[in-house]
Amino acid sequence: MDIIRTFADMNSLSFWKRALIYLFWLAVPLFLSRCKKKEKLSVSVPDPFVFYQLAQDIARAESDLYYITDLIRKVQNLPSRRLTESREDELPPCARVEIDTLQRRVIIDFGSEGCVDRDSLLRQGRIIADFSGNRWGEPGARVLITTDSFFVEDRFHLLERVLFTEASQGSGAPIFRDTVQRHRMVMSSGTLDWRSIRFYQFAEGYQTPTEPADDTFFVQGEGSGTSRSGHPFIILTLDPLKFASACRYPYSLKGELKLRMQETDILLSYDPQGNGACDNLISIRAGSLQPVTVRL
Repeated sequence: MDIIRTFADMNSLSFWKRALIYLFWLAVPLFLSRCKKKEKLSVSVPDPFVFYQLAQDIARAESDLYYITDLIRKVQNLPSRRLTESREDELPPCARVEIDTLQRRVIIDFGSEGCVDRDSLLRQGRIIADFSGNRWGEPGARVLITTDSFFVEDRFHLLERVLFTEASQGSGAPIFRDTVQRHRMVMSSGTLDWRSIRFYQFAEGYQTPTEPADDTFFVQGEGSGTSRSGHPFIILTLDPLKFASACRYPYSLKGELKLRMQETDILLSYDPQGNGACDNLISIRAGSLQPVTVRL
């Protein structure tokens, strides 16, 4: 009996050892697979910094585009054919402006050392506008705008865009279709490369063409491109941007854009305080995160 009991105990011990070893090897793949899943999940979570970076880059790029548009409009009111100085209320006094009516070309040169405008930003290089079609502001008018060695602060701009005057609104004010064929903004930490189609519509000031300082515009459209971080994105207008020539800063007074990158919606608001003030404040909300107010 003792021999039989001892044999049974040994048999039972061997069984449990085998069972534990079997369970151990069964658990190892499950544990490893869970680790891999956690690792994959951690890698796929985007860094919020790239969302805030994209929103600020787009806000600055939109600002630079409007600034150039505003300059081209103001130059149309200068009476001389070729000028070496410009009116301070229309263009920065340090900029050299050339208007050639035969070639229908305007060149605004900020120089190689740079020129500071009322927004306190340093600009260098040239903006070139070539006109064709009907007279500026009339349906069918076209202007090709390019840049040459153009910088805003430390941002290098390579730009090619076309402003085309479409049929007028009911008030008689023209509608400008802005086709940004290429806008590359190169910075020390990367490059924003994007394109868009937008529409400029007069809100106020059309009845006083010789006083461009009282003009305000609504701008809306859509675009797409590649961010500084190398990710593709798209842009949609949720609420038209409102720009005012009288504002010291070439930023929108109000309006909202929706950017989408890495399956995340980024809301860019130009009026975080809700008062339509002339300032350089924006609000950024990335996904479900709380909005962040940024001074450009």
